[in-house]
Amino acid sequence: MKIALVAAPNFNPLFPQIGKPNVPLGLLCIAAVLEPAGVTCEIIDPNLLAISGRIPPDMRFEEELARQMSLKRYDAAGFSTLANSYHSILEIVQELRKFDEDVPIILGGPQATHTDVATLKAFPEIDAIVRGEGEIVTIDLLKALAGDIPFEDVKGITYRKGNEIVRNADAPLIENLDELPLPAYKLYPVKGMSAVSLDAGRGCPYKCNFCSTCVFWKRKFRQKSPKRIADEMFVLKHAFGVASVDFTHDLFTLDHRHTAKLCSIVRRRKIGLPWRCSTRIDAVDKKLLKTMAAAGCRAVFYGVESGSPRMQAVIGKKFDVSVVKKTILDTADAGMDVVASFIIGFPEETEDDVAKTIEMAMNLLGASHRVTNSQIHLLAITNETELWDKYQNELHYDGIQTDLVGGSLFYEKDPLVMRYPELFPGHYYVKTPNVSRAFLVDLYMFGYSANANLRWSLIYAARKAGGFFPIAKKWHEWSKDNKIELDKKDAPFEIKDGPMLTLMERIVSIARFLKTDPAGMGWRDGAFETIFAHEAKMIVLRTKMVAEGKAENAAKKGDVLEKVSYDHDPAAIVKSILSGGPKKIARKKTVIEYFFAGHGAQGPVIGTRKGKGHDTLGKRRNKVGDRGRRVPSLSRGRVHRKNKRGACRRRA
Repeated sequence: MKIALVAAPNFNPLFPQIGKPNVPLGLLCIAAVLEPAGVTCEIIDPNLLAISGRIPPDMRFEEELARQMSLKRYDAAGFSTLANSYHSILEIVQELRKFDEDVPIILGGPQATHTDVATLKAFPEIDAIVRGEGEIVTIDLLKALAGDIPFEDVKGITYRKGNEIVRNADAPLIENLDELPLPAYKLYPVKGMSAVSLDAGRGCPYKCNFCSTCVFWKRKFRQKSPKRIADEMFVLKHAFGVASVDFTHDLFTLDHRHTAKLCSIVRRRKIGLPWRCSTRIDAVDKKLLKTMAAAGCRAVFYGVESGSPRMQAVIGKKFDVSVVKKTILDTADAGMDVVASFIIGFPEETEDDVAKTIEMAMNLLGASHRVTNSQIHLLAITNETELWDKYQNELHYDGIQTDLVGGSLFYEKDPLVMRYPELFPGHYYVKTPNVSRAFLVDLYMFGYSANANLRWSLIYAARKAGGFFPIAKKWHEWSKDNKIELDKKDAPFEIKDGPMLTLMERIVSIARFLKTDPAGMGWRDGAFETIFAHEAKMIVLRTKMVAEGKAENAAKKGDVLEKVSYDHDPAAIVKSILSGGPKKIARKKTVIEYFFAGHGAQGPVIGTRKGKGHDTLGKRRNKVGDRGRRVPSLSRGRVHRKNKRGACRRRA
């Protein structure tokens, strides 16, 4: 028997060259069990096909992928599913059925598990859904498809029997994960990859009301033994030459003794493979963090979710927010990078709750240079959670999705999403009586800009203005009367109306608000202007590198601000900029240059004009300037003189 195992799409069709393939670990685990049973498996990764350009990631992507699959005449086709790309998987399935009327089509993974009956009712092309853990269930299902056992005997599936949909009893979870074979890494081009996922454990014993992890794994916490994890690390390094691993377990450090033992084995065997993990703020201590760092841990992801003590209780997270910053700093002091994640948009939130979350998230960005990202997400409703049970009949759609589920929704897929809200609740929102939806969306955009574009400009402005939330609120109010409308026809790439264009317009708006301080909040001084101009140049430089297919180099590009801490004096930040920074910025028109180029009397935030009479920010210079104070030039380290009108000329 020959089957295709198709990974869930997760690329941005506007910028496929930016992405990197994510190893489809779940499919490799299933393939490792199927192949010894005589099943030939082929892993098909739409992300890899799009990134490499083998299938153009345009509106015909699903059709072309299905056509190519049909030519190979598989005995069965299995699809992994996630909330963010479920619409794409369903379209591939529909197209595949047009090309091949007989191939059994099977879905698995979180989103299909949570919507099994509804999916089969809506899409007759699908024959069966594997619910939950797939290794053992898939073997039994293939036996049933071959006629060796009746479908009724296969636990953990929902299937079509004539015009009837049958939901068999749940399959038991695998008690001992060490009994599973090594994932079939040989079926995927992992050799030499910079990062590969490693299945270190499954399940979470907590019950946050927004999270489906505890539902999918039935709140049963399991881990592979320290020795087994170390063995897999050794194989990945020495047999496949990978540079690092990401442990996929959401709560890796819950058992301190288990984590410490793994660290001991890794050090004793001198495996030397860097690793990263995810956990809770209250599931580590200073001693454990130092132990992890010494054993090669390079980064920790913390799901903080809310900076409000009240909301911590409401959402079921239930840890003391007062320890968040200390734990983050302990992690950084141990030598590990940190990513913190927050969510806004819970129905019960007040403006005060949201303000506490924004302040905590943004302040963490300046707590240490090792806080590489402090994410702010809009709430995504997930099937079979407590929030779903309570609000499934109160979902609203406005075309703006959180990045948790919207990564692939820049296609024009809105009709499919709108037709089946029960299948795509993450693309919808629940009304928040105490905070407007428009303000929440702007706060999400604000957080995105702080992380991706204007971190130090915002940090400096917040120190002057008394916080991040007041700036965000003033910007939101100002932007109502100061609309930024970008003409997509002038963009140097094809762009469609919708979330992407909205995102870019809001980023431009934030930049202009920071540059001009129209509310008079008091952050504009020489130090701010220097920091802002530097970050503007870095955006252009990195974007050009990404556009040229050098995404990894762009991420590693030495930003002279990367090791500046929040407590540094502004003068030290300015000195750091002047002592380094890009020597030359190529003036080729790039995506970000287009989007940040403003129009009107205020002039552009980042200009695209070049030539005599214009400075690097696109502002018109006087041909002759009179004497005035000297200001630094970021482009070549020389000195300009600034005249009374604010124009600059190069010093002879």
